[in-house]
Amino acid sequence: MTHSSLSKAITKYLLSLPHCNVDNRQGRGAMVGAPDLCGSYKGRHFEIEVKILPDTPSKIQKFRLKEWAEAGAICIVAHSVDEVKEGLK
Repeated sequence: MTHSSLSKAITKYLLSLPHCNVDNRQGRGAMVGAPDLCGSYKGRHFEIEVKILPDTPSKIQKFRLKEWAEAGAICIVAHSVDEVKEGLK
């Protein structure tokens, strides 16, 4: 699976959920380190960094996720749709 196909699969899953909105930040001049996907689910903000194994978030990506988490967001590093499902429970 490629990064793009995983992002699309995650987005498709999120859009199938009631009360969920998602935005894909990839390739739009987003801030350096900004997570790939953001949105809200049942009134709670989330940030998702999509990674294909064995890739891991960079230092700046980890820093941005930490900032969001400290602000109350659900933050997920997702290697699969199942990790997103688990993170949103």
